[in-house]
Parts: sequence; C-alpha cells; structure tokens
Amino acid sequence: MLKNSLFNIIPNNFFNIFSTSQKEIYVDSLFLLFHHLDNGNNYGEKKEKIINLLSTYVSKKKTLSILRRLKICGWIYEEEIANYDVIINFTYYSIPILKTLNDLKKKNKLEYMGYLFAIYSMIKNIEYASLGDILDQIYNNTMIIMNRLKTLNANIKKYIQELIEKDNLQTIVDNLFSDYKINIVDEYYQRLKTSDNLSKYRPFIISKLNEISINSKIINDAGTKLVDKQTFNDITEAKTHLYQQINYIISSLSNIEIIIKEIDSKNSYYIKTAITKILYIVSNPDKTTGKINKIIDYLVKNKNDKKITHNLFHFYSAPFFSRKSLYTMPKKTMQEEQTIKSEKSLDDSVKLQFLQKVLERNRFSKQKIINYVKEALNASKEMLASQLPLNNYDDYIKLILIYMYSKNNYYLIERRNSLYKEKGICFNDFVIRRTN
Repeated sequence: MLKNSLFNIIPNNFFNIFSTSQKEIYVDSLFLLFHHLDNGNNYGEKKEKIINLLSTYVSKKKTLSILRRLKICGWIYEEEIANYDVIINFTYYSIPILKTLNDLKKKNKLEYMGYLFAIYSMIKNIEYASLGDILDQIYNNTMIIMNRLKTLNANIKKYIQELIEKDNLQTIVDNLFSDYKINIVDEYYQRLKTSDNLSKYRPFIISKLNEISINSKIINDAGTKLVDKQTFNDITEAKTHLYQQINYIISSLSNIEIIIKEIDSKNSYYIKTAITKILYIVSNPDKTTGKINKIIDYLVKNKNDKKITHNLFHFYSAPFFSRKSLYTMPKKTMQEEQTIKSEKSLDDSVKLQFLQKVLERNRFSKQKIINYVKEALNASKEMLASQLPLNNYDDYIKLILIYMYSKNNYYLIERRNSLYKEKGICFNDFVIRRTN
C-alpha cells in the first residue's frame, strides 16, 4: 500500500457517524464545535466548556456519548494540560473535511476572479528563491478555480435534469424565474461573463510559467531548495514535482474556455428547454396525455361499475391458430360516379378568427417579445418591469420571456433589489433599458 494512502491518514471508522440513525445529531454537534473552535479557539477548548456548549443542544448524558463517539471515530482528540485540565480539539485531517462540508452546507458563492488575480500577483512579483512555495499556492488556487467552474457546470446539469422531470407550469416558472435565475444566473453565471471574466490575466500567467519551465537554472535552484528542506529525497524527484505543477496550471488555465463554453451551452439549453415547455403547456392546456391520464384515473376509480367496463375490452378463445387466421379477404368495391360540388365560401368573420388563431400560436416568439418591449418603452429610455401590464397569465409569461430574451440588440435588463408583490405574484423587479 502507498505510504500516503488516504486510509493511512483517516481511520477506517471515520465516516461511521454518517451511517447511524443519529447522524443529524453528530453532524450538528460537529458544526457547533467547528464554529466555536474556529472563533479564536484554534488551540482547542477545555472539555468542561465543550460539554456546556453541546448541552445547550442535547442533554449532558447525550453530550458525553457524542464526544466519546467522535473521539473513537477520529474526529477529535483529547489532550491533558496543566492542572489536569483536558483540552478537546479536532484532528488535523478532520479540519479540511469539516471546512468543505461547511462550505457545501452554506452554498458559498463561487468566486473566481480573486483567485486568478492572486495567481497573477504572485507571478508578476515572483521571487525565484521561493519558487517552490509560490508554485504550491498557485497550484492550489488553480485547483479551486477549476473545481468551482466544474461545480457550476454540474449545478446547471442538475437544474436541467429537474426541469425535464417537471410538467407543472407554475413549478417550471418558479424554477426558471426565481430559483435558477437567482441561484445560478445572477449569483454565478452573470459574474463569470462580466466582473469575474477569467480571460483577463490568463495570457500573462501562461506566458510567464512557460518562461520558468524552460529555464533550467531556475528549476534546478528551486529543486535544490526543496531537497534541502527535505520535502523531496533527490533533485530529480523535486524537479519532476515542479514540472508537474507548472504543466497542470498551464493546462488548466488554457482549457478554461472549454469549460466555459460547456457552461454556456448548458445555460442556453436550460433556458431554451424551459421556455419551450412553458410555451407548450400554455398553447396546449388540454394535452392528450392529460386526457388519457384522466380517463385511466376515472376507469380505476369506477372499476366495479360494469356499465362502464363491460364494453371496454373483448376477449374470445381461438381453438386453432395459423398464419391464415390473420388473413383478410379483399372486398370488391364498385366505383361510383363522382361529382364535384362547388365549395361554399367561408364567412369573413370565420376567416378572421382562423387567422387570429394562427397568429396567436406564435405570439410568444422572440421577435414578438421585442416588439412588445418596443411598444411598452415607446419614447422612454427605460422602465421597470413592474410598470408593464400585469393583469393576466399571458402578461406574466411575457414578463418571463422579456428577461430570458434580453440578449438582443434592442434592450437589456438590469436587476434591482426591490421586490414586487401584487395579486399573489412575487418577483425581483428589474429595469428594461433601450440600447438603440
């Protein structure tokens, strides 16, 4: 087994607390301890105070049982100090795991630009005497950026999967206009395409790292320092490590555009799918699937009613079956003399109604929405979305599509923090601004 194997670091029963019926209590207790020890108590806390802390959540007897279990599983350790006091602290390997779990629980914002700017600053003002330590920091920052981009990509994929499984119009609208818009578009995607744009510093970083990688003297000096610090056994191993880090950073930053294109593609697909579903449901309120479901539901509920089910299916026995049993004799038919009758002209009002129906089928197209915005703005430069007519269902559909179709050459939208609440409808207001 490898010396640095994960199971040589983490005890075998480390994750056992997550498989018990009391896992919620263990997790809550861990987070209580984590926040307490992270708040200026990095060197641990007296056991007596920890017991008092957890006793506000569960009984004292239960607290002792929890601490005993966390110690057995390797999450915490106890250390006796002067005056026979006992200090409780987290094991070194449990701290990064708890931090990750805490970040996941809080759904921290996926910042990118700060990490890339830190890389840029370190590269721009690099001190070659500390190249090994600096590359470690750059390598870690690069991993964070890549992991967060992959997280955003996976989150959009999750929303797409959930959308495919939804058929309720209100749920789809809420998901698109509230949940997805706020938690994905506004929080992460919009910043990624604007303020957190990752293209700004990448060329300089990649160019500088390429210069370092082909400078054998810089690499040899950095490798020698790593051997002197006993980080590696020999210069070959140290240099291999440095080259691997540089290659990972360059490769990752070079491939960022590929991940961003995938994110763009998923975002566009999600919006397109959501709009298509909304328009389909709005245009087809009496879907065949819904009718069939109602029929089946009605038959199930009335399965004992013979008047309904008697003529539903017919079965009979066939004493002999062969291929010819399925043969149908052709019938001779006599051609009758056909006459052509003049077709009666439709009334103009009927024609107008038919034309109106045809036009309504496309009433939510992108061009129709843009025209709608033009009429609403009229001579104004901008207006609030809440100033639009919001009297019926179609008005709210148009409101959603105005937001989703905003990537055009006529208008743009700018989100406001004010909340619009009227007639049972609630949404974050936004400005619609003319661009030409």
